[in-house]
Amino acid sequence: MILPSAGDRPRAEGAAERGEMGSRLILTEWGSEETPPRRDGRWHLQSERRWVVEGPRAMLADVEAVLPRSICTRTGHGALVLNLVNSVGVLDLPGVGPVELHTGKLEEAGFEALLADLIRLATSLPFSAGDPGSSPYASGPPPRDEVLYHAFVYLRHILSDGAPAEERLLPALELIQRAPHRRWRTEWRDVPVDALTRVDSRTLLD
Repeated sequence: MILPSAGDRPRAEGAAERGEMGSRLILTEWGSEETPPRRDGRWHLQSERRWVVEGPRAMLADVEAVLPRSICTRTGHGALVLNLVNSVGVLDLPGVGPVELHTGKLEEAGFEALLADLIRLATSLPFSAGDPGSSPYASGPPPRDEVLYHAFVYLRHILSDGAPAEERLLPALELIQRAPHRRWRTEWRDVPVDALTRVDSRTLLD
């Protein structure tokens, strides 16, 4: 498909007359002059629609540099068309700022619930041989790609603000910084059964 150049679009000409093209980038929906809604310091874009970024060539090159070639197309010298279909998340575009992409197939609450379910299932997987998992799994050496994926999910979980405080990395590092000489140790001792105060699966196996 041949896309019209930026000079063929009234929006670009109007912006140039106001002097906006020389100082910053302009973000509008393809085929209209409407700008996307902006909330909490972010532009909110529906990914199924096409969006146009207009402005100086050098600033458009900065935007192109941070995006895959498959989702952006130059139209003339002063415009860049973004085809963000199947993309969700937050982008930080140079000269534009934070852009939050959402899909029209799901409401925001439904999409967040979908992500929460995926994270819950992923974090239920065992991350070491001694840890139980709430989902069924097979023992044995896993493929390398699965190890990397588990490591990614684990890191995302412990770095997430939504994880419980006792499972997050930052509070643990802050505790170490406050008390660097404090050491956590696990000691195993043989005691009479009637003196046990806490029993876990390892105790029963031993």
